[in-house]
Amino acid sequence: MSKLFIFIGRSGCGKGTQAELLKKVLVEREPDKPVLHIETGKLLRDFAAKPGYANDLVRQAMAVGQRLPDFLAVGIWMRALIENFTGKENLIFDGSPRSLLEAQAIDTVCRFFPELTATVIYLNLSPESARRRLAARGRGDDATEAIEKRLRWFDEEVMPAVEHFRASSLYQFLDIDGEPAPEVIHQAIVSQLSF
Repeated sequence: MSKLFIFIGRSGCGKGTQAELLKKVLVEREPDKPVLHIETGKLLRDFAAKPGYANDLVRQAMAVGQRLPDFLAVGIWMRALIENFTGKENLIFDGSPRSLLEAQAIDTVCRFFPELTATVIYLNLSPESARRRLAARGRGDDATEAIEKRLRWFDEEVMPAVEHFRASSLYQFLDIDGEPAPEVIHQAIVSQLSF
Protein backbone atom coordinates (compact mmCIF):
# COMPACT_ATOMS: atom_id res chain seq x y z
CA MET A 1 0.00 0.00 0.00
CA SER A 2 1.32 3.45 -0.93
CA LYS A 3 0.76 6.61 1.06
CA LEU A 4 0.31 10.12 -0.29
CA PHE A 5 1.21 13.07 1.93
CA ILE A 6 0.09 16.53 0.78
CA PHE A 7 1.71 19.56 2.43
CA ILE A 8 -0.32 22.75 2.22
CA GLY A 9 -0.04 26.13 3.94
CA ARG A 10 0.86 29.78 3.54
CA SER A 11 4.17 30.79 1.98
CA GLY A 12 6.80 30.68 4.69
CA CYS A 13 5.09 27.93 6.73
CA GLY A 14 7.91 25.46 6.09
CA LYS A 15 6.25 23.00 3.70
CA GLY A 16 9.56 22.10 2.06
CA THR A 17 11.35 21.62 5.38
CA GLN A 18 8.58 19.44 6.77
CA ALA A 19 8.35 17.42 3.55
CA GLU A 20 12.09 16.64 3.76
CA LEU A 21 11.84 15.68 7.45
CA LEU A 22 8.89 13.37 6.74
CA LYS A 23 10.74 11.86 3.79
CA LYS A 24 13.56 10.81 6.16
CA VAL A 25 11.04 9.19 8.54
CA LEU A 26 9.39 7.28 5.68
CA VAL A 27 12.74 5.98 4.43
CA GLU A 28 13.75 4.93 7.97
CA ARG A 29 10.44 3.10 8.52
CA GLU A 30 10.36 1.41 5.11
CA PRO A 31 13.91 1.37 3.68
CA ASP A 32 12.85 -0.74 0.70
CA LYS A 33 10.04 1.64 -0.29
CA PRO A 34 11.19 4.68 -2.30
CA VAL A 35 9.67 8.12 -1.79
CA LEU A 36 8.55 10.11 -4.82
CA HIS A 37 8.69 13.76 -3.79
CA ILE A 38 6.79 16.00 -6.22
CA GLU A 39 7.64 19.68 -5.72
CA THR A 40 5.41 21.70 -8.02
CA GLY A 41 7.38 24.94 -7.62
CA LYS A 42 10.64 23.23 -8.58
CA LEU A 43 9.00 21.49 -11.53
CA LEU A 44 7.65 24.84 -12.77
CA ARG A 45 11.03 26.56 -12.31
CA ASP A 46 12.74 23.73 -14.23
CA PHE A 47 10.12 24.04 -16.98
CA ALA A 48 10.64 27.82 -17.17
CA ALA A 49 14.39 27.34 -17.58
CA LYS A 50 13.96 25.41 -20.84
CA PRO A 51 13.39 26.93 -24.29
CA GLY A 52 9.92 26.98 -25.82
CA TYR A 53 6.83 29.12 -26.25
CA ALA A 54 4.95 27.94 -23.14
CA ASN A 55 8.24 27.94 -21.21
CA ASP A 56 8.81 31.60 -22.14
CA LEU A 57 5.32 32.55 -21.00
CA VAL A 58 5.79 30.72 -17.70
CA ARG A 59 9.16 32.42 -17.17
CA GLN A 60 7.64 35.87 -17.85
CA ALA A 61 4.72 35.22 -15.49
CA MET A 62 7.00 33.98 -12.73
CA ALA A 63 9.28 37.00 -13.09
CA VAL A 64 6.43 39.35 -12.16
CA GLY A 65 4.89 37.07 -9.51
CA GLN A 66 1.83 36.28 -11.61
CA ARG A 67 -0.22 33.25 -10.61
CA LEU A 68 0.12 30.53 -13.22
CA PRO A 69 -3.07 28.96 -14.57
CA ASP A 70 -4.27 25.75 -12.95
CA PHE A 71 -3.78 23.66 -16.09
CA LEU A 72 -0.02 24.30 -15.99
CA ALA A 73 0.41 23.28 -12.36
CA VAL A 74 -1.84 20.23 -12.74
CA GLY A 75 -0.17 19.26 -16.02
CA ILE A 76 3.33 19.54 -14.62
CA TRP A 77 2.78 17.53 -11.42
CA MET A 78 0.46 15.04 -13.15
CA ARG A 79 3.15 14.31 -15.73
CA ALA A 80 5.76 13.77 -12.99
CA LEU A 81 3.34 11.43 -11.21
CA ILE A 82 2.37 9.43 -14.30
CA GLU A 83 5.96 9.03 -15.50
CA ASN A 84 7.48 8.12 -12.13
CA PHE A 85 4.86 6.45 -9.91
CA THR A 86 4.93 2.66 -10.15
CA GLY A 87 2.60 1.97 -7.22
CA LYS A 88 5.55 0.90 -5.06
CA GLU A 89 6.49 4.35 -3.74
CA ASN A 90 5.17 6.61 -1.02
CA LEU A 91 4.32 10.04 -2.40
CA ILE A 92 4.90 13.54 -1.08
CA PHE A 93 3.23 16.54 -2.75
CA ASP A 94 4.84 19.82 -1.79
CA GLY A 95 3.41 22.98 -3.33
CA SER A 96 0.20 21.49 -4.67
CA PRO A 97 -2.62 22.15 -4.70
CA ARG A 98 -2.70 25.88 -5.27
CA SER A 99 -6.44 26.03 -5.92
CA LEU A 100 -9.71 24.16 -5.45
CA LEU A 101 -9.51 22.87 -9.03
CA GLU A 102 -6.08 21.38 -8.30
CA ALA A 103 -7.42 19.78 -5.10
CA GLN A 104 -10.19 18.19 -7.15
CA ALA A 105 -7.57 16.87 -9.59
CA ILE A 106 -5.81 15.23 -6.62
CA ASP A 107 -9.16 13.65 -5.68
CA THR A 108 -9.12 11.88 -9.05
CA VAL A 109 -5.60 10.58 -8.35
CA CYS A 110 -6.76 9.13 -5.02
CA ARG A 111 -9.74 7.46 -6.66
CA PHE A 112 -7.75 6.10 -9.61
CA PHE A 113 -4.83 4.42 -7.85
CA PRO A 114 -5.95 1.40 -5.81
CA GLU A 115 -4.82 1.16 -2.20
CA LEU A 116 -3.46 4.72 -2.11
CA THR A 117 -4.13 6.35 1.26
CA ALA A 118 -3.90 10.13 1.43
CA THR A 119 -3.09 12.52 4.26
CA VAL A 120 -3.26 16.30 4.06
CA ILE A 121 -0.88 18.14 6.37
CA TYR A 122 -2.08 21.72 6.75
CA LEU A 123 0.63 23.87 8.33
CA ASN A 124 -1.53 26.53 9.92
CA LEU A 125 0.54 29.72 10.10
CA SER A 126 -0.83 33.18 10.80
CA PRO A 127 -0.45 35.86 8.10
CA GLU A 128 1.67 37.91 10.53
CA SER A 129 4.13 35.05 11.08
CA ALA A 130 4.21 34.28 7.36
CA ARG A 131 4.97 37.93 6.61
CA ARG A 132 7.79 37.97 9.17
CA ARG A 133 9.35 34.70 7.95
CA LEU A 134 9.19 35.66 4.28
CA ALA A 135 10.77 39.06 4.94
CA ALA A 136 13.54 37.42 7.00
CA ARG A 137 14.57 34.90 4.36
CA GLY A 138 15.23 37.69 1.86
CA ARG A 139 14.65 35.83 -1.41
CA GLY A 140 14.21 37.88 -4.57
CA ASP A 141 10.50 37.03 -4.72
CA ASP A 142 10.01 38.10 -1.09
CA ALA A 143 9.67 41.87 -1.60
CA THR A 144 6.90 43.44 0.52
CA GLU A 145 4.43 43.81 -2.35
CA ALA A 146 5.05 40.24 -3.55
CA ILE A 147 4.58 38.90 0.00
CA GLU A 148 1.24 40.68 0.36
CA LYS A 149 0.11 39.37 -3.02
CA ARG A 150 0.99 35.79 -2.02
CA LEU A 151 -0.80 36.08 1.31
CA ARG A 152 -3.97 37.39 -0.39
CA TRP A 153 -3.70 34.67 -3.02
CA PHE A 154 -3.51 32.02 -0.30
CA ASP A 155 -6.70 33.27 1.36
CA GLU A 156 -8.59 33.61 -1.93
CA GLU A 157 -7.33 30.59 -3.90
CA VAL A 158 -5.72 28.05 -1.58
CA MET A 159 -8.00 28.16 1.48
CA PRO A 160 -10.93 26.74 -0.53
CA ALA A 161 -8.67 23.74 -1.30
CA VAL A 162 -7.81 23.41 2.41
CA GLU A 163 -11.51 23.42 3.32
CA HIS A 164 -12.25 20.92 0.54
CA PHE A 165 -9.67 18.51 1.97
CA ARG A 166 -10.88 19.08 5.53
CA ALA A 167 -14.43 18.09 4.53
CA SER A 168 -13.50 15.12 2.31
CA SER A 169 -13.59 11.49 3.44
CA LEU A 170 -10.77 10.69 0.97
CA TYR A 171 -8.15 12.20 3.28
CA GLN A 172 -6.83 12.03 6.79
CA PHE A 173 -6.61 15.78 7.58
CA LEU A 174 -4.03 17.09 10.04
CA ASP A 175 -4.35 20.71 11.17
CA ILE A 176 -0.84 21.40 12.48
CA ASP A 177 0.21 24.55 14.33
CA GLY A 178 2.81 26.11 12.02
CA GLU A 179 4.10 28.64 14.56
CA PRO A 180 6.67 26.61 16.62
CA ALA A 181 10.20 25.58 15.63
CA PRO A 182 10.52 23.09 12.73
CA GLU A 183 11.47 20.20 15.04
CA VAL A 184 8.35 20.76 17.17
CA ILE A 185 6.14 20.89 14.08
CA HIS A 186 7.75 17.70 12.77
CA GLN A 187 7.07 15.86 16.03
CA ALA A 188 3.45 17.03 15.95
CA ILE A 189 3.07 15.68 12.41
CA VAL A 190 4.66 12.29 13.13
CA SER A 191 2.67 11.84 16.34
CA GLN A 192 -0.63 12.29 14.47
CA LEU A 193 0.10 10.20 11.37
CA SER A 194 -1.45 6.80 10.82
CA PHE A 195 1.50 4.78 9.51
